[in-house]
Amino acid sequence: MLIRTLKARSEERYQHVLVTLMGGELLTPIQAAGVDVVSLANRSKLGRVIALAGLVRRLRPALIHARLSSAGLWSRLATALAGYRGPFLQAHGGETYRGHGLKRRLMERFRAGAISRHVCVSRSVADHLLAHGHRRDDLVIIPNGITMAGIEGRDARPMADPPRFVCVGRLSEEKGQDVLVAAMAHLRDSGIAVRLDLVGDGPLRPQVEALISDHGLGGQIGLLGMRNDVGRLLATYDGFILPSLTEGLSLALLEGMAAGLPVVATAVGETPLVVGDDGWLVPPRDPAALADALAAVVGAPDAALAKAADGQARVRQTFTMDAMADRYLNLIDGTLEAAT
Repeated sequence: MLIRTLKARSEERYQHVLVTLMGGELLTPIQAAGVDVVSLANRSKLGRVIALAGLVRRLRPALIHARLSSAGLWSRLATALAGYRGPFLQAHGGETYRGHGLKRRLMERFRAGAISRHVCVSRSVADHLLAHGHRRDDLVIIPNGITMAGIEGRDARPMADPPRFVCVGRLSEEKGQDVLVAAMAHLRDSGIAVRLDLVGDGPLRPQVEALISDHGLGGQIGLLGMRNDVGRLLATYDGFILPSLTEGLSLALLEGMAAGLPVVATAVGETPLVVGDDGWLVPPRDPAALADALAAVVGAPDAALAKAADGQARVRQTFTMDAMADRYLNLIDGTLEAAT
């Protein structure tokens, strides 16, 4: 979404090329917008670095922008191999150093001096980097934004019976889907019927599938995998859940609130500031508290939908992709000017 917006707002000044590990149908809407896309899908880690280094030599970019930690690491390796000495922006969406051993921490520091600016999605992410030795002058905060036109709003219908909730995110330990499955078991044992769909895929999927089976929740929890129609899909649900153990500023949360869904989320990162009084906040790693919050939504559906409407209006006004793109373009302009 960001690169499409940047292209639309700056194509007279810049040519943008997206390099991604995605492939297949997920790239279709990006390519349809006229963005040049290079896919490194189905390559080994070494193959990614070699291919990216060759691309850098061929394109000779004026600036490289890496989104999130892994992309930054591969990009720094590739630029070292290619001999690139130009500006480099590294975006951070969460706590980069959290949960990683010494090897990964050392890798994160590799060529750290080659990064012109670290872009943080929130103050909490910036504070995390400061605590790990990054210089304040190297950090800039640009909150996430979403393209509102691509998100359908939930209509004014009553909640379904049983209510249908959705959780959108990579299936990985830090996203907390295992905790959510345990919370669903609490609800079932309390006699409260709800349905849940998990949208996304990732390394935690086998564990989540096993937990669903162990708890006997196969009839209540669906695994939808990766979807490219989340903006339309959200409007078909009655509530949104973000059970993350750590977050920066969650795009999935913004999209859920923009769709007008009642939100239950963990109080991590910038989530409390985004949700405010317009949803339910619970501690991370607490299935019982998560179940209680979901029970509160189900028990007072009219009040939950009223809160969701307030949150929807605020998010649609504040967290726009246009505002995010303007901040990025100002940063790109300034970084290139300083490099000349």
